[in-house]
Amino acid sequence: MSTNSNSSENETAKDKFRRMLTTKIRATSPKKVVTKLFPIVGWLPKYNLRSNLHSDLVTGVTIGIMVVPQAMAYTTLAGVPPAVGLYTCFFAALFYLFLGTSFHVSIGTFAVASMMVGNTLAKLHLNGADNKSNLTTNGTENSTAFSGADLNPLMVTSAITFGAGLFQLTMAVFRLSFLTVYISDPLVSGFTTAAAFHVLVAQVPKLIGVASKPYGGPGMVIFMLRDLSLSFWHANLWTVGISLCGIVFLSVGRDFLNPPFRKRFHVPLPLELFMVIFSIGFSVLFKIEQKHSVKIIKHVPNGMPLPTIPRWDLLPLVWPNVLSIGLICYVFVISLEKIFAKRHKYAVNANQELYALGLSSLLSSFFPVYPFGASLSRSSLCEMLGAKTQLHALFSSTLLLAVILWIGPLLEPLPISILACIVVVSLKPLFLQYRDLPKLRAVSLYDMFIWLVAFFATVLLDITYGLVLAILFSVFTIVLREQWPTFHRIGVAPIESQTDLSRNWPYANVEIWRFMAPLHFANAQKFTEQLRKTLRNFSENNGKSQTTNDSENEYANDLEKAQKSVLVVDCTAVSHIDSVGVNTLSEAFTEAKANQIKLIFANFSDELLAVFRRCELYQKIPEENFYTTTLRGEKGL
Repeated sequence: MSTNSNSSENETAKDKFRRMLTTKIRATSPKKVVTKLFPIVGWLPKYNLRSNLHSDLVTGVTIGIMVVPQAMAYTTLAGVPPAVGLYTCFFAALFYLFLGTSFHVSIGTFAVASMMVGNTLAKLHLNGADNKSNLTTNGTENSTAFSGADLNPLMVTSAITFGAGLFQLTMAVFRLSFLTVYISDPLVSGFTTAAAFHVLVAQVPKLIGVASKPYGGPGMVIFMLRDLSLSFWHANLWTVGISLCGIVFLSVGRDFLNPPFRKRFHVPLPLELFMVIFSIGFSVLFKIEQKHSVKIIKHVPNGMPLPTIPRWDLLPLVWPNVLSIGLICYVFVISLEKIFAKRHKYAVNANQELYALGLSSLLSSFFPVYPFGASLSRSSLCEMLGAKTQLHALFSSTLLLAVILWIGPLLEPLPISILACIVVVSLKPLFLQYRDLPKLRAVSLYDMFIWLVAFFATVLLDITYGLVLAILFSVFTIVLREQWPTFHRIGVAPIESQTDLSRNWPYANVEIWRFMAPLHFANAQKFTEQLRKTLRNFSENNGKSQTTNDSENEYANDLEKAQKSVLVVDCTAVSHIDSVGVNTLSEAFTEAKANQIKLIFANFSDELLAVFRRCELYQKIPEENFYTTTLRGEKGL
């Protein structure tokens, strides 16, 4: 009989599982699957040409004009030819158009990811610019052999992009987007500020026209600063002059000329484009490379590269960097998307964004690209221009395609220092994040220390190690907050009173203390120690009295009815409790009773009271010692 009964139960469980699975499969139609994987299928048929097309067209063209110089500029950080930045922005934006859920982010190259890629190449002693490699339209690169192996920077960057996409897709499959909550805003702020410092130091050699040795690993910034101090006196004065003019032009234009222009015409001045055009003309007119040894781009291939299979066999060489780059790219995307979605009241699916970014990276890795994410400046511009849908990416990609197919060779006389100017000026918002520190200190010392650890770890070590250490420290602070919670004294006041409970009058025979954390094995000992100290101090002060004013007499009379000392523990913040915590409550009650002090627990949730009932805690602590409010706890003695 027992065997048949168990068999029946197993069959019932199987039937339930089959029914649930069948219901889910029937509810999931092919159309829903396609719409989920490709969100464009859901919104494009509903696209309103009259109300949306103009805004998306203006946004796309403006972003396209802005992205050309930026895409080329960020390649100086990644250590790859400038054309790779154009390819990256083109393919990234095009693939994300079909897969993404945000209407405002601009997907492509950005400073932090570019710097992380450059550091990875430096660790492998690879650098596209230093190798004077020539990119061709078949997606390969002619370069000298690396340690006898057929290896060049673009092979590595494509492998990194493939690995980052694979990592993001894996996170999406296992629905691990929730893990990014451990990368808090203070951590991102401190990390990106430090990354901006890395970027600035890396750009200085290009600004002054001296050769620089790429470094990777801990202490790389210190080594770079040491080299700069030795080579600074060999600066090319023409390069320095061009850089100063470029930085002043962009800074003055952004801070003083752009705001009134934007206010009047509702579009920003294309300052980077103006500077690029003028610099090319200046370079050709004065022959600055031949006469003054000013470094220029030299080679931008004409045409679209053919796809090639990524060298995933290179992933073991760079896997730690792949994970950190993939994570940072996603964090930048989802952080900006949440901001824009909240402002414009539309939904963003965090897990779908992992699919979108991961699949976009995988598809893009078949071309000469490097990892990408969301650009803060371009995304903010999308919002400012009133982008309605992600269709604006189609127009910006079209403009990029024209540059790749026909206009690229015209950019060859552009000085490298001008690209460095664009990068350096774009770092200003990141450096201004230091202003967050006073606000963080006012809210939480933990947050301030997370910012500082993220900043100094990233500056003194390198970007990958700094990110890992910052995340570990952030998680460690969660443990500290749980293990060392505050246990502080509060006062008692009538419900209608608006006085500060923590400074309100205490009574000799009643004290109220609040425990500010869940109660579990990690902090149970801390709870016991603090409670013992409170009981000891309470016993020593027993019998002392404190007068009250006339407005408090009626309330005070209720308290004076108590015939023995009472300690009320406010448990409002105790959201959950484990078996160790339950035993701790029982031990605390016994110890208080031994000291002739009545111990009352107030403000436990109904769910926890039900737990106490199930575990028979009321056999050790009378149920009347648990109150639903603190006020009942101190009046219902």
